Amino acid sequence: MKVRSFDDLFIDLFRDLYSAETQLAEALPEIIECCSNPDLKRAFEKSLTTTLKDKERLDSIAREMEVDPYGQTCPVMGGLISEIKEYINDIEDDSVMDAALIVGLQKARHYEIASYGTVAAFAHTLDYGNVGNVFHEIKDEKQEDDADLSNLAKGLINEKALFHY
Repeated sequence: MKVRSFDDLFIDLFRDLYSAETQLAEALPEIIECCSNPDLKRAFEKSLTTTLKDKERLDSIAREMEVDPYGQTCPVMGGLISEIKEYINDIEDDSVMDAALIVGLQKARHYEIASYGTVAAFAHTLDYGNVGNVFHEIKDEKQEDDADLSNLAKGLINEKALFHY
């Protein structure tokens, strides 16, 4: 898509986010299977539920705005998922794997947080009604998910990875 206006840039970013959520929703079930810590597995399952809910919200926004959400592939999310899959293929220790999976999902969440913050601001600037508020809510939920992952890492996962031989 050629970006000729601020509105086009907004649509481009929206499609990028739609692709990012779609890719992550497809990758998370495989990633969840690699979690050895039960608390981490539950956190990743919650992340999958949130991701699927967010994709539904994006579908609703696309219908409301009469925008086709398809036609773009988010290269950033593709790269982040590839990195997680490299961890899955290369790491043999379960504790280290759990720490690496947190790293991977947090990188994805940080990308989403930045992107949702941007599209929320753009939607408000473009006066798209409640759309900006929905994007802001999604960003806040991603931040909560990131904080939960950090707490898991600090609480046990990283220590176990450090001292597991």
